[in-house]
Amino acid sequence: MIERDSIWGHFLAGKPFVKRDGQQLTLQFSPASIQSQFCLDEPDRLQLGYTRTLLGFLLFVQQPRNILMIGLGGGSLPRYCYNALPDAQLAVVEINADVIALRDTFMVPQDNERFIVHCDDGAIHVSNIAGTQDVIVVDGFDVGGQAPSLCTEAFYQDCYNALTDNGVMAVNLSENAKQHSTFIYRMRRVFSDAVFVVAAEDCTNKVVFAIKKSSGTASAHLFSEKSLLAQAALLDKQHPVSFRQIVERMSMNRHNHLPD
Repeated sequence: MIERDSIWGHFLAGKPFVKRDGQQLTLQFSPASIQSQFCLDEPDRLQLGYTRTLLGFLLFVQQPRNILMIGLGGGSLPRYCYNALPDAQLAVVEINADVIALRDTFMVPQDNERFIVHCDDGAIHVSNIAGTQDVIVVDGFDVGGQAPSLCTEAFYQDCYNALTDNGVMAVNLSENAKQHSTFIYRMRRVFSDAVFVVAAEDCTNKVVFAIKKSSGTASAHLFSEKSLLAQAALLDKQHPVSFRQIVERMSMNRHNHLPD
C-alpha cells in the first residue's frame, strides 16, 4: 500500500494509488475521490452502488455471450461478472498501465480463454469492432473525471455499431450533473428512444442503458415496466442486487417513458 506522505505525489503525477483501512482497499486518483472499493473478506461483493446499478444490463440481455468493459479501475464489476456469468467472454480495455499494474492487488482474474485485459484507448478499441458485443459497459475515468473521448456522439455511435442486435450499452456518468443532459442527448440521438436513465444506488452518479433495437422488430414490450419487473424478479434470486429497485428508479426518472 502507498504511504500517506506519497498520496499527494501520486495525485499530482496523475497516478492511481491504493489505500487500506482494515480489510477495505480503495483505488483512488485523488485523496477525496474513490474509483473502486474492495473488501478482502468479500472479494466478489459489489461494494459501490453504481457498480450494482451497472449490472442492470442483465435486465435487457439475460444471457450475454460477449461483454466489453471500458475502464478497469479496481476490477469490481469485471471480477463479479467473470464469476457470476460463467458462459460470458469478457474483455476489459484500460488506457492506464498504472491501473492495470494494480490488478493483482484487487484480485482481478488473470488473462485466460474467457477473460482478457487490453491496455488500449477504449474509444479507439471500440471503433475497430462491429456487431460482436452483447454488452458494452463504459466506466472510464481519469484524474480529471469523465474521460472526454468516451462521451462524444462519435464514440456512442461506435458503441452502437459494435453491439449485436438488442445489445445494450451501460454507461456510468459521474456526479457532474451539468454534463449529464448533454451526454444523454447524444446517446438518444444515436440509440433513438431506447435509452433509459437510472439514479445510481447510494451516490449522485447516473447510469444510462442504451439498447440497439433490431431493425423492423417491435420490441417496445421488452422495455415495459411489467416486463422489466418480471425479469427483475428472476434476477433478484440469482444476484445480490435489487434489480426491482433499479426498475423502480428507472420508471421514476423524468427522461424515461416506459410503456405499460
